[in-house]
Amino acid sequence: MGESRLSFFGVSGEDEKVYRHVLRRPRSTLPELCHTLDLEPAEALPRLRRLRSLGLVRLAAGGRIAPAHPETAVARLSRADSTGGDPDRNSDRFARGARELLASLRAEAAAGEPGAAAERPGVELVNDAAEIRDRVVDWAFQACEEVLSLTPWHAMPAAHLAFIRPIALRCLRRGLRCRVVVPAACLEHPPTADYLAELARHGARIRLVADATERLLMADHRIALLPARGDDLDHGALVVTEPGILAGLTGLFERAWAVAAPYPGPAGLADTERRVLVAMCSGSLDETGARTVGVSVRTYRRRVAELMRLLGAGNRAQAALLARDRGWI
Repeated sequence: MGESRLSFFGVSGEDEKVYRHVLRRPRSTLPELCHTLDLEPAEALPRLRRLRSLGLVRLAAGGRIAPAHPETAVARLSRADSTGGDPDRNSDRFARGARELLASLRAEAAAGEPGAAAERPGVELVNDAAEIRDRVVDWAFQACEEVLSLTPWHAMPAAHLAFIRPIALRCLRRGLRCRVVVPAACLEHPPTADYLAELARHGARIRLVADATERLLMADHRIALLPARGDDLDHGALVVTEPGILAGLTGLFERAWAVAAPYPGPAGLADTERRVLVAMCSGSLDETGARTVGVSVRTYRRRVAELMRLLGAGNRAQAALLARDRGWI
């Protein structure tokens, strides 16, 4: 791919030099960057703005320029490029290029200033709200298997819903398993109830508890975020990667999950629809199910299709699993 590996994703060689410099020296400030790369501020600032628009750098506390982790950078560039209309984007060449780029960026970070590439501590305190949000975006990009969420709020703030909704839906569309535990009172708050219903339609597994005191986000059982103070991550977050602590946090979530009640089906589900659902989940033939419910086979199949759409299921087996998990039957 040549010297400018990021050109594979449409990033100029000049901008790549800035990103790679910040990878090597993640504590850099604008004056330090200009001095090292022999740039004038008027040259450096447009490059930083372009990198920031791509999600590759951000301005952290103290004027420090913080780089996105290599994994996050490649994920963001791949996602940004996926709508470019280039048929080569799904090719083996593209996948190979992305892997080569990731290896190159990891090597760049590892070759940085002493201590810059050292592993983060097992428990890290992050106070900057923008950095905390970036961390949430990071783990959402990097998660491969399952996302867990435990929330104590009876009503999710509008700002939180606006931030977390696209992230949660993106995880679900990528095929990740998502399990969510919330207080039952959330269903009395229309914006929160609408959000939960949308997650459920896209395949999230949701359960309800009478009350909760902990706030927890976890990805793949290998990284967790919990509040440093109170129950709001924006006021300070602990980023946990220590395996022993993660095991304890996983146990905390699983205990809450085990005692929580299933997420209810829609209030408007009529008795006929419930009987169709039971018949469908029994695995009986459509003709048998239609006779049991007392409708024609055509009507039965139409209502099965409507229920599958309501559940967000791709087939009947998945619909049966989702219906049982949500307590619809």
